[in-house]
Amino acid sequence: MRLRLRRIKWPLLLSFMAVLLLTAGLVSRAAAQSPSLFAAPIDYSLLNPALVQSPPALLRLPQQLAFQYSLPFDIYYGTGNISYTRRGEVQGYTVGVQADPYNCANALACTDLYADAVAIDGLSPSIQEQYAMFFTPGGLNGYRTAGHNAYFHTLTNGQSVTILPWTEAGGGMGYEKGIWDECDERGICYRYVVGLKGGSPEALIATLESIPVNKTGKTAGWDQLVEPTDPSASF
Repeated sequence: MRLRLRRIKWPLLLSFMAVLLLTAGLVSRAAAQSPSLFAAPIDYSLLNPALVQSPPALLRLPQQLAFQYSLPFDIYYGTGNISYTRRGEVQGYTVGVQADPYNCANALACTDLYADAVAIDGLSPSIQEQYAMFFTPGGLNGYRTAGHNAYFHTLTNGQSVTILPWTEAGGGMGYEKGIWDECDERGICYRYVVGLKGGSPEALIATLESIPVNKTGKTAGWDQLVEPTDPSASF
């Protein structure tokens, strides 16, 4: 055994050890870049019945709230209703998700997730125009942000979503947002926004992936929605 040890080529051994250390470093770095996510289901039984029975737009509501850190509650609740313009016309819907829906009343301080749909037309600003500060060089100077720029992401169902970082101003934590435009079979188009308070891009995308979609593209009741894992379903 001693003779074999003496015959080892030390340069070769050192090179091998260096490769092992480098590999371990890459694995650790990959683990750091892919943090574990925690998720809790969202209960929408408290939604206004009018929104559930006759939604003005296809309901694009996440079924789970994902976060990079452990969540303090086992379940979250969605509350909301049809939204209207100042002139009293149907605009879309707005839904807030909270752990304590009875005491929160959709206040931003305790809303962990929100989902909005707003009707748009040919005169409406584009997503880049509406959120110009996120796309303008230096537009977020002076803000504490999520640490990444705006970018585009394609969900597993093929829907392209604009991801905007959260910003913090005035002591309030902002929302990591996923935004997209979608038209129904009537030709009516809506701008959908899903915001996750202080969330990471990975957590927001996991939340977006849990949105049920409608296979036919028709405005449907809550019980007619199918899970997005269905390969035949699409936005």
